[in-house]
Amino acid sequence: MDLIYVRTKNNNSFVIETVQDDLRERLHMLFGYSIRLYCEHIITDMNQKGTDYYTDYINSSPVQICSQEDVIEQRAATDIESSIYNIVKSEKKLSKSDHEFLKNYFYFDSDNRTEKQISLFQ
Repeated sequence: MDLIYVRTKNNNSFVIETVQDDLRERLHMLFGYSIRLYCEHIITDMNQKGTDYYTDYINSSPVQICSQEDVIEQRAATDIESSIYNIVKSEKKLSKSDHEFLKNYFYFDSDNRTEKQISLFQ
């Protein structure tokens, strides 16, 4: 199972386990199982300090993820990205170090509309 990391024009980051599909390949679409890497800080009326929400969902069947035209970065997934993918896939909880990684590299504050998206290879 080769996992790839993809970042799109709208700054979403995915770890993808691609699935062979001739039709979608001809249409230049990425297709497979995926997780979106994120740490989103959400403030509500009940919680003014806010809460961080982390990557926690993988689709149960292969889906069309994005067009190749929308990809601005594609590479092999790093060990920690692969680990997070496998943890989410096995429906286990992410560790504190996984949360720190997501917060450091894929942070989004929905209240202030700020993003931190850092390439690991800059």
